[in-house]
Amino acid sequence: MSKWAKLFKTLGIYDEDYHTKYREYIHSKRYKTYIDLVANDIQEKFRLDVNTKAKEMIDEMFGKKDFTCPDI
Repeated sequence: MSKWAKLFKTLGIYDEDYHTKYREYIHSKRYKTYIDLVANDIQEKFRLDVNTKAKEMIDEMFGKKDFTCPDI
């Protein structure tokens, strides 16, 4: 299975008929740049989502504690 098929299955937009029918169309040189741009956009969105989720989990696990002075 190609990396595109895996990616589309992960995103839930995989349709075997569509990908078989338009494989040559998608892989032509004219649309290679477009596909690369879309892949980069998806990767960037994924990185941002992962970073956001990681920050939320860290905040949830450790929370923000109020500072109390030990001398008081």
